[in-house]
Amino acid sequence: MSRGRARTQRPARPGGIGSAEVVYEDDHLLIVNKPAGVLTAAERSDSRRTLHDAVLDHVRSNSDVALRVRPINLLDRMVSGLVVFAKSKRVETALESLFRRNRVRRIYAAVLTGTFDAGEGATGTVQSTPRDLRKQRQRRGGPPTSPTPAVTHYRLLHQTDQATLVQLRPETHRRGQLIDHMRQLDRPIIGDDPRRAAGPLMLHLEQIAFEHPRTGQDVRASAPRPHALTASWQQFRPRPAGAMSRPTQHLGNRLRGGTATTTPHGRAITLQT
Repeated sequence: MSRGRARTQRPARPGGIGSAEVVYEDDHLLIVNKPAGVLTAAERSDSRRTLHDAVLDHVRSNSDVALRVRPINLLDRMVSGLVVFAKSKRVETALESLFRRNRVRRIYAAVLTGTFDAGEGATGTVQSTPRDLRKQRQRRGGPPTSPTPAVTHYRLLHQTDQATLVQLRPETHRRGQLIDHMRQLDRPIIGDDPRRAAGPLMLHLEQIAFEHPRTGQDVRASAPRPHALTASWQQFRPRPAGAMSRPTQHLGNRLRGGTATTTPHGRAITLQT
């Protein structure tokens, strides 16, 4: 994404894309609950209205100063949940550093295809070489000198005979990490099907927490699971008590490309985007 001056004071694109809720806001940053199907941000040449446009309208309508507003965590279009925006270059740099150093705690809810042998409440960890380092390794004909693994922790919340509701906590911040790791588990996120047209991905960033870059206080925000994710989960028949699960890969087994180990701030308002 371009960070040039041309985008700093650009006007917001007109139009509507639904609604988004501001769940936290102060003088330095704000956190917005993004609906699935909405772009977080786009290049200047893209005519589609984005969440960034809606936030620009909101911030500028409440300030006489032409503030710099930037999204920090760019959720994919079909992913819903919490997006952090900075209101200044200084705060933007500080927040990006927190994400880069994995100092931001994020918890996602997801509905996976298939079930696990382990019972509800079981936890696990998926670890893999990042996608960019895998490509680098292929180009060079060997492993990179110091690969940094991508790590995701997960907890099984509920299971039916066809699907599993999980909580995902990425320890690292890599693009596509959660989708890749659930594929490695052979339990892709519902909606993750490259053979079909893109639809809502049953993945929602429901909690986020970090140290405020200016005040040093803890910032915590949460967003309820969207109707689409709840409806996707409820369409599956609950597993009968005592029923055996269909054969699946055990949580402790080695996975393809990685390993698994069993083990209020602010007043909420609505943005018309």
